[in-house]
Amino acid sequence: MFKTRITYYILIAAFCLVAVSTAGCGQTTPGGDKSNLKDTEDVAAKTVVQPPTPKKLTEKELSLLPPDIRRIKERGRLRVAMFWQDRPPFFYADDQGHLVGIDVTLARDIARWLEVDVVFDRQSKSFDEVVDRVAAGQADIAISKLSVTLSRAQKVRYTQPYVVFNQALLVNRLALTALESKHPDREPLDLVINSAQQIGVRTATSYVEYGGILFPNSAITSFTKLDELIAAVQEGKVMAAFYDEFELQNQVNKNPKLSIYTKLFVLKDRVDPIAMAVAPEDGQLLAWLNLYLDIMRQDLLIDQQLAKYSGGVQ
Repeated sequence: MFKTRITYYILIAAFCLVAVSTAGCGQTTPGGDKSNLKDTEDVAAKTVVQPPTPKKLTEKELSLLPPDIRRIKERGRLRVAMFWQDRPPFFYADDQGHLVGIDVTLARDIARWLEVDVVFDRQSKSFDEVVDRVAAGQADIAISKLSVTLSRAQKVRYTQPYVVFNQALLVNRLALTALESKHPDREPLDLVINSAQQIGVRTATSYVEYGGILFPNSAITSFTKLDELIAAVQEGKVMAAFYDEFELQNQVNKNPKLSIYTKLFVLKDRVDPIAMAVAPEDGQLLAWLNLYLDIMRQDLLIDQQLAKYSGGVQ
């Protein structure tokens, strides 16, 4: 079981509402009863769409809205950019093929409060592409287990984080032992971070940028798939895998033998904040989303939910 306690700043509705029900937590849902709506999938575009049921506004009502909110209201749909591959428990297809998860429920609830429908745009083949689609105006918002980075923040504006992970390292035990034998007076983690090593990260993720910051003396090697990265650590091709604690702990839980060959270090002083993103010009939408998170925020320790959905995706 995934033991690490992670504090999630998300709305209570993320766990009270299911994918096709608007009842829960004693809350009235704006925009009417949508409990019978079902997703349909555009396979070619990797996009999941709910049938449109927007609340129509008069021209006078629309004229009072700022341009970014008015654009969404006039269209009648909130376009949400989301990475194409599943990332349980944030977004994934359930046994019936329905798109579910923390980010999916957040997006649906945001759309309900805006009184529009929601469209999940899953064309992006990397998390950087998710950001690019928002920056280019092809999506209104990114909700996609999206890490905050300085380079991405040059293109988009982030909300306050709704999830905060710690960064982590999965280190090859033999390589670590050899390094410790040469420097017995230094801490193991300090040795890994400050000596010249090969560090593995996932391609086109925030950890490419994070790695360049944390490991100035090391060579950063990118891997397209997580299982390839983990195998490289086991085989000693890289000293360590650098990723968030949830993903790495997940790998250890799924494969207990991995602990024989590797050691997990959680970097308590280095965080990986997860936030939503909007286009730079969408200031009113950003303010609205931050207010939404403030109103709905509760400190929820969801170890049980994380353990339930910690299967992960390779």
